[in-house]
Amino acid sequence: MENFLLFFNDLKNNFNAFEHINWLMLIPLFFVIFWAQYFLHKKKMNSFFHKKKISFILSKQSFTKIITKHILMQLGILFLVIAFMQPRWGVKEDQVRRGSDIMLLIDVSNSMLVEDIKPNRLARAKLSILNFLDNVRDHRIGIVVFSGSAYLLCPLTKDYGIVKKFVNSINSKIVSLQGTDLALGLNVAINSFSKNDLGNQEKIILLFTDGENHNEDVFSQGEIAKNKTIKIFSIGVGTSNGEFIPIKSENSDTINYLKDKNGIPIISKLDEKTLIELSQLTGGDYYFTESGFLGINRIYDKINFFKSKNQSSEETIFLKEDQYQLFLLLAYLFLFADLLLTTRKSLKK
Repeated sequence: MENFLLFFNDLKNNFNAFEHINWLMLIPLFFVIFWAQYFLHKKKMNSFFHKKKISFILSKQSFTKIITKHILMQLGILFLVIAFMQPRWGVKEDQVRRGSDIMLLIDVSNSMLVEDIKPNRLARAKLSILNFLDNVRDHRIGIVVFSGSAYLLCPLTKDYGIVKKFVNSINSKIVSLQGTDLALGLNVAINSFSKNDLGNQEKIILLFTDGENHNEDVFSQGEIAKNKTIKIFSIGVGTSNGEFIPIKSENSDTINYLKDKNGIPIISKLDEKTLIELSQLTGGDYYFTESGFLGINRIYDKINFFKSKNQSSEETIFLKEDQYQLFLLLAYLFLFADLLLTTRKSLKK
């Protein structure tokens, strides 16, 4: 049993997406469907045609070709699933520049539309992030958005052009459930870091928010981040005086203000206390926007300091080579051959 487990683990290590092995269940499923259709077809023919007519029809069909088509299809599915499992073997040497893994955690709740900093909190945060992306090098960047719920908008990548497109697409309606669940946003961000990173990359969350929160578990998530050596840098977006939360029309015009149950317009203020404590808990830092400046350059300088302190700028790594292309080619060849092959008997000369 122990030898089998060792073999199984070795086998898993040769695939980058071993979980797709479940799709191999399609092979016996198609086998059952094939023979069920074959015998059902024969049964229907016996019900509607005379035996001589059936014999004539069957005489035109090649049973060998029918079986061959089925085998070609099954082999095509087999190799397609193997390709999806991303097989890897052999070793290639690569020179990589090492940086940090940085998750941008962006508050998109309605309070981020407040215009106490111009043009509004969310727009200013996006401008700051785009400025940050213009200067970033060697780091992997991802995006999580949150309000009443949260989700990973962009996984960690060095393709900063793609990250910019996602940033530009962000608005207050990108998350359907309104509210401000910062704890959930932190949870999604923490779990969005790669579990199979190349080594000891610094993990950083850049949190853009006005600090308003409707969940008590923020500091519990901060402890989890601390235990996973994830630093949280908070950028407080807004002012301590605050302003009313606008309700926008389809044309982005302010048509009213959000009100409490007594009909009084709600003033949203920057909550620095929570953000300062959260950042200090994880070894990060806090920056505010009272003057309209987001301090993103100072954060970037600190991130680069971590990089120079903990890692060399370039190192050699050894990676298994992807081999899925071969199996993908075989899958297409077998499936294409299945399409071309007819079940009619060849004409005798």
